[in-house]
Amino acid sequence: MPASADPVGLDLMIVGAPKTASTSLFFYLGEHPQVDAANRSEFAYFVDDEEFQAGATAARRKYFAGDTPPGMVSMAKLAGLMYFPIAVERLHEDSPDVRVSVVLRNPVERAYSAYWFARRRGFEDLDTFEAALDAGPHRAGLPKTDRPGMREYVERGRYAAYLPLLFDTFGLDRVHVSTLEDLSTRPEDVVNELLAPFGLAPVEPGTYEGKRYNESATFRMKSVARFVGTNNAGKRFIRKIVSPDLRNRVLKVMYRVNEVPTTAPPIDPVIQARLIEEFRPWNARLGELLGRDFSHWDQPKPPKPA
Repeated sequence: MPASADPVGLDLMIVGAPKTASTSLFFYLGEHPQVDAANRSEFAYFVDDEEFQAGATAARRKYFAGDTPPGMVSMAKLAGLMYFPIAVERLHEDSPDVRVSVVLRNPVERAYSAYWFARRRGFEDLDTFEAALDAGPHRAGLPKTDRPGMREYVERGRYAAYLPLLFDTFGLDRVHVSTLEDLSTRPEDVVNELLAPFGLAPVEPGTYEGKRYNESATFRMKSVARFVGTNNAGKRFIRKIVSPDLRNRVLKVMYRVNEVPTTAPPIDPVIQARLIEEFRPWNARLGELLGRDFSHWDQPKPPKPA
């Protein structure tokens, strides 16, 4: 149930999946003059129990400048929301007429990219992708991260296990599914497909040419990445004495200063083959669910930058 009788009231929510260029989609949509985008690219309200209990009014103050003006579309994003049934329920209770967007990616590439992102942000302490896969996401003694599920590299690529809940909750006509390939080759089409139900003016071809967000990087100092990315005693103390807005600004600066651009090394072909076989039946189920062919995801190829 909602924490407040006064809802956030979203019109459009990007709910998944992580490491699929959903951040780029968020900023593309936010450029439209009639889209009232949240002021942060991750809207944690529906998954963060503390935020949710504080209520929708507090969330509005944190993520938006105020009420969305008439004629504008209120839009937010949390790339991992689709994996949490309680968050899906909370979103529907708060905004029953919301339209949701899901961006998918070749699950092998997504898993590899997610591993490098987790290392970059201090969520992952193992130095090889193979070791992380063998260890699994839930490891004794590993500090809790501020983003639940970030080490679920394989689990989060089983898209057909999660989409049915979205379809059942919001209705087929309110769930828009696209892929990284779609967003890379025809970004304006994807954006216009999402804007059309609201009657907003379409964007012109070439609007997003050369624009990309959340590009690959690595840390300068592992200790700083670990401090910022994990739920440690130091951060819990800071949380008690520093306002959320100031804390968020400080952490963003720490991330920015501690990161340098990089390109991930090629994935081990043995690990790639292992994951292709893992995901093959899930890709087939996804194709049946969406009426779309994903067999090209079952073929080995060099990974894109993580």
